[in-house]
Amino acid sequence: MDSQKPDLGIVVNYFTNYSNEQTRQVLVTATSLSLRLLRLSPRINTILLVDGSETPDPDMRQACETIGV
Repeated sequence: MDSQKPDLGIVVNYFTNYSNEQTRQVLVTATSLSLRLLRLSPRINTILLVDGSETPDPDMRQACETIGV
């Protein structure tokens, strides 16, 4: 029955417009942790992070590349 598990994809919407660098880093760290936890699930086949920030966040991009998202 396990072979009939449905494909499951997760979309994470990320957005930051914080001018405070410490606040932005907390958001990047929390989002990265969430992505890592999602990656551990055997039921989730696809994770897509959508960066809706005014300009793409290079730290979030690097985190996604490291995690494989």
